[in-house]
Order: sequence, then structure tokens, then C-alpha cells
Amino acid sequence: MRVQLADPLKLIVGGRLGWSRTVWDTDTTGRSPSVSTTNQGEHAKLTPYAGLVYAISPQWSAYASYAEIFSPQYEQKESGEALKPLTGANIELGVKGELLEGRVNTALALFRVDQKNRAQEDYNSSDTCRSDYYCYIDTGKVRSEGVDLELSGKLATGWNVFSGYTFNRTRYVADVNSGGLSFNTYTPKHMLRIWSTYQLRGALRDVTLGGGVNSQSSSYRTVGLLTADVSGRAVWNAMLKYQINPRWSATLNVNNVFDKRYYSTLSSFVNANYYGDPRNVVLTLRGSL
Repeated sequence: MRVQLADPLKLIVGGRLGWSRTVWDTDTTGRSPSVSTTNQGEHAKLTPYAGLVYAISPQWSAYASYAEIFSPQYEQKESGEALKPLTGANIELGVKGELLEGRVNTALALFRVDQKNRAQEDYNSSDTCRSDYYCYIDTGKVRSEGVDLELSGKLATGWNVFSGYTFNRTRYVADVNSGGLSFNTYTPKHMLRIWSTYQLRGALRDVTLGGGVNSQSSSYRTVGLLTADVSGRAVWNAMLKYQINPRWSATLNVNNVFDKRYYSTLSSFVNANYYGDPRNVVLTLRGSL
């Protein structure tokens, strides 16, 4: 629901109504085999949202929003039970506006996300607890906060750009063993994305050149005395497009131009760690009939 409180001020309120149900079976083998079934769920859980938008001028507006979090978790405790639902709140403050007579859009957002009952590996359990990995626990409270910056649009005739920067810091707010420490060290603190295209003019007006970079700071993951490090990286990409006629175009993309070797993920010590794609070339023909 949108309510115009005053000429420059608008209120937005809403909510999501959700249900969840988890059923798990426990089979015990041996001299006295048995089977037990346990149910866990939530009924008609309401997660509200509220926001305010203030029009500073026809080109600029400021906003604030609050949203609660509710998300069932299906990881398993060592006892066999499912974890409690993930709960918390997301608060955001920001400014959005236009530059160069509306050709360029900009945005600045400050955010804070608090989560309770977040799934965390239980390294005191067996590493073959479930799916050949550790069991989980749902204790403590974590926080993620930072800033997002974006700029996109047409800087000049034929020249378009998209750029974005994110700073994100995570930490345990309440935890028996890790209070104040980072809880998600494998998520980089800094991420920068820049992509630009330029359509040539004159006799070469059917040719568009493009290029950009995705970069991020280093990250790591620690379990006990073991630490795995992932260095910061910058992966460059390039593009060449030719407009054959109004209906057909051909695009050549060169991804990872400098053939950077890096890990794209660092999710665990057991599995799911993969290298990013090496240098690759894709030629695409697009058309409409």
C-alpha cells in the first residue's frame, strides 16, 4: 500500500504471509530397528515491510526502509532436527538521483542486516553427518553492514557505463566463542564492478566496443588451526558487437581476457571449491524474424 502523507513524502507498507513445514524420518537399524517421524513448521507467519520516500527535487529522492526477515532453514542438527527459522531485520537508508538531464542514474545506500539463528557449521560433529559434511547449529546473532554505490547511464553520445562498488563488513554480535569476530570471512569486504560500451561513429557506426572488470578484495576461511586464503582478484572482459542490419547482430565476447587463475568459491574444506572460468571466447548471432 502506498500513501501520500504530504506533497514530497510517501509511505509504503506491506508484508508477506508464509507457511513452512519440515518432515524428517529417523531410521534406526540393529537388533531393535525402529522408524520415527517428526514434523516442524510455521503457520501464517507475517513478515512486515515499511518504507518512506522523500522527494528532495524532481531529480533526487531520499528513502528509508525496514523489513523483517523470516526464512526456514533445512540444515540439520546432530540430533537430526532441522534448525530454527532464520529471523532478523534489514534496515536501509539511501539517496537516488539523476545527472546529465536524466541520462545517468546514481544511487547511494547504507544497509544493516541483523540475523538470528543463522546456520553455522558444528565442527564438534562428525564431518560425515549429512551429505558428507558437518552438522549445523542455530545459535548466536550476526550482522552485515556496509554501503552500495552505483552509477549507470549514457555519459555521452554512444558511450554507456555501469559501475558499482560495495563495502560489506560482517561480524558476530552475540556468540559464545566468536563475539566481535567476522562470521563470514570468505565474503570479500570490497567489490568493484565497471562495464562500459562505446558505439563508433561515421562509417563504423555499426561497431560497438565494450570492456570491463569485476574485482574484489581477499578473503579466507578458518576451521580450527587450518586457514585457506583466497587472494584479491581483478577479472577483465571485453566485447565486440557488429550490427549486420536492423534485424541481425553478431557479438564476440572474450571473458577473463588475461586468463586469471582464481577460486570462484571457498565454501568449505570438504567440497564445493571451484576455479573460475579460464579465458574463453563466445560468438553469438542474434536476430528477429
